[in-house]
Amino acid sequence: MLQFTNVSKTFSNGYLVLSAVNFSIAVGEWVLLTGPSGSGKTTIFKLLLRLLSPSSGNISIKQRNIAHLTKKEIPYLRRYIGMVSQNPLLLPHETIFENVAIPLIVAGYCSEYIKIRVTAALKKVGLLNKSHVLALDLSSGEQKRAEVARAIVTTPQILLVDEPTANVDATTAIEMLDLFKTLHRLGMTVIIATHEPNLLNGQQTKTLIIHSGKILQGDHHVVESFIS
Repeated sequence: MLQFTNVSKTFSNGYLVLSAVNFSIAVGEWVLLTGPSGSGKTTIFKLLLRLLSPSSGNISIKQRNIAHLTKKEIPYLRRYIGMVSQNPLLLPHETIFENVAIPLIVAGYCSEYIKIRVTAALKKVGLLNKSHVLALDLSSGEQKRAEVARAIVTTPQILLVDEPTANVDATTAIEMLDLFKTLHRLGMTVIIATHEPNLLNGQQTKTLIIHSGKILQGDHHVVESFIS
């Protein structure tokens, strides 16, 4: 489904963040992408969304090199991939329904379809009863859930999650991880980026460790041996 082949990324200041990276992720996998801050986790997400282009190498999704996508095709890629940011990027004076509907409005869908999809997304994250509440009136945990609803409203097959436990209490962190696990059980490929290598400890997880621009691939036992 998703493959990086000899992907390198050098920024304009000469900093090499990724060096000949190779990894693959199959349909429906539950993946932990871990490494310290600044190691390249967010860069990988931006490459997948075509917000950045690799300096060299190929990135393919469904056997197509996304570097070859035209400007008109890139929005379709981004409907296929949902993104949950570290900090919810909600419009504070708009309702949760209106915030979640934004990707569908931009895509030009009719109001009836938008209502069906937004209602389904809010139901999945447990916010259906808050659909007409302004974003600024939600708790931090509810704002995180609203961000997830907006990420999945286009029914993506891949969900990218950036630091899901950042800036939330322990209870909310557990709830968020449970939510992502539920989405995974429904068939979504979920990739969680975190600086916490033991975030999914004890779960059956493919683990990608970024270290010095390279990636080590394995399961959670690899993480334990790497950090010990």
